Amino acid sequence: MKHIAYTLLFFIFLVACQKDEAFNISEGKGTLILENISVQTENINAVSTRAVQNDLYVEVWQNGQLMSGQQYEPGKVPAKLDLPAGSYQLKTYNQAYKEMPNWLDTEIGGAAFYAEKDFKIEVGEINHLNVEVPMVNIGVSLKLPEGFSDRFKTYLFTVQSGDRSVKVINGQTAYLQVSDKIIYTLSVENNDGENKTDSRLIETPEAGTVYEISYAYETKGMIISVNFTSQAE
Repeated sequence: MKHIAYTLLFFIFLVACQKDEAFNISEGKGTLILENISVQTENINAVSTRAVQNDLYVEVWQNGQLMSGQQYEPGKVPAKLDLPAGSYQLKTYNQAYKEMPNWLDTEIGGAAFYAEKDFKIEVGEINHLNVEVPMVNIGVSLKLPEGFSDRFKTYLFTVQSGDRSVKVINGQTAYLQVSDKIIYTLSVENNDGENKTDSRLIETPEAGTVYEISYAYETKGMIISVNFTSQAE
C-alpha cells in the first residue's frame, strides 16, 4: 500500500511540474533555481554550502533597475523564481554590507559579503544558478602580549580608513572599507608615566583579509608583527 501511495505522489508531482512548465511557455517565462549561494566563513578557507544562507538578501535586477517584487529578505528567498525571458543580474549581500556605509567611529562593524552575477532566462527552460559571495571589506584585530597590563597603565589602539577611525581593544576585530591607506596606531603609557605612540601603514590592503596586529616585547621596548588570514584563497 505504501508503494502505491508513493507512486501516486510522484505522479502528482510530475504532473504539477509539467503544468508549471507548460504555463511558463505560454506566458513566455522560464525558471531560475537558486541551487547554491555560498559564503566563505571568516578566518576559514572553506565554503558553506547551504542553498541560500539565512543571513543573505537577494535581489533581481534588469537593465540597471531593481525589478518590482524581486527583493527578498534573509530567510525568505524562494527556491525558484519564474521570470520573463531576458537577461538579468542577481545581487546578494548580508546585513553588514547594507549597513557598512553608515558605520560610525564607535562601531566595529562586521564582515561584509556582496556578489553580483549575470544570468539569462529562456522560455520554458530552467536555469540553475550558483553564486560564491566573497567578503568585500577588511578586518583589523589587536593582539597584545601576556602581562601587557603589568607594564603599561593605559593604551589606545585605533585603525583609520578614510574618514573613519575606530577604537579596538585587545582581542577585538574592527571591519573597514578597503582604501589605499589603512593606518593603525598604538598609544601607551607605562608605569613610569612615559608615553609612546607608534603608527604604521597596511600597504595594499586586500578585501577578504583579516589583519592581526600583534605586539611583543624586546629588550629596548616592543616589536610589532602583522599576520593576516585571507578569505579569498
